[in-house]
Amino acid sequence: MTSGPSPLEAQTKKLFRHIRTGSYKTRAQYMGKCLNFARFCHNTYKVSNIRNINTDHLAAYIVTRQEDDIAGTTICDDLSAIRFLMDHVSNPRYQILTNVEIEEQYDLLLGNEPLNPGNRAWAINEYETFIQNCKNIGAYNPIDVSVLCISMGLRITEAVASTRAQAEYALRTREYQVKHEAKNGRWRKVPLSPEAEKMFLRRLPEVPRGGHLFIKPDQKTHLAVNEHEHFLRCIRGKIISEEGMRTRSISKSAKTFTNEITWHGLRYSYAQNKMKQLLLNGFSYDAARQIVSQDLGHNRLSVVDVYIGKKGCYLDNI
Repeated sequence: MTSGPSPLEAQTKKLFRHIRTGSYKTRAQYMGKCLNFARFCHNTYKVSNIRNINTDHLAAYIVTRQEDDIAGTTICDDLSAIRFLMDHVSNPRYQILTNVEIEEQYDLLLGNEPLNPGNRAWAINEYETFIQNCKNIGAYNPIDVSVLCISMGLRITEAVASTRAQAEYALRTREYQVKHEAKNGRWRKVPLSPEAEKMFLRRLPEVPRGGHLFIKPDQKTHLAVNEHEHFLRCIRGKIISEEGMRTRSISKSAKTFTNEITWHGLRYSYAQNKMKQLLLNGFSYDAARQIVSQDLGHNRLSVVDVYIGKKGCYLDNI
């Protein structure tokens, strides 16, 4: 006995019956793609209301499609169809991020080339200026969060979500374990850096058992992350340097643009610094890429090239 369509599939079909945008052929193709996505969301996350779909579901679907060796162009077509559907959902609870934002926040590579290409690493003098600006105004949380990002390659959410238990585990084992806060649920262990060790030892006496280092009691993780994102946006103009602008500049379609300074850029800095350190210590290029890939939490070596450049071309800048 076969079960019928899930509530999410039924809602998807109902929405498409009332959509008149685009040609009939396009709507039919989009509906097929959206039904596959709806089936995935229901089976994997038990989502039963289309209004509850969020970017986490979309990112997980992308990963699943990539693991099934679906072509990048096909996945991008899937995303177009899903966005088309969500644009017709009344009062959705969540805003779906753009492809560029998904690539940055979930460390995904869509298609054969990144949608927002180019180096995003901070220049050394930009990081030093950032630290000094934070000290000048007594903003020590951003400094300590940046330590986890630039010295161990953590994502901003992973760094902000750091707990006392994780810090204590790292001090005992010399490895920091990224757990539930990891994107796509991929736990990983990262070697504890000397900078992070020093920071943990200083902060732990102030953190109660079961507490977080950077999240206030009863504060949601995403709100704490938003505070750090907002802080960086406010002081970004004070820390940009000519050197950083040069390394983050890229030419595309006869135009030149410069990638902004972001928290994610500290992961670029980490990847490039770690690659160069490993190469200087005698590791082969492929072995170094494998280590950096594991530290960053990726299964595909091709993603490492986004951080270090094709054939390590960004390493010349450090």
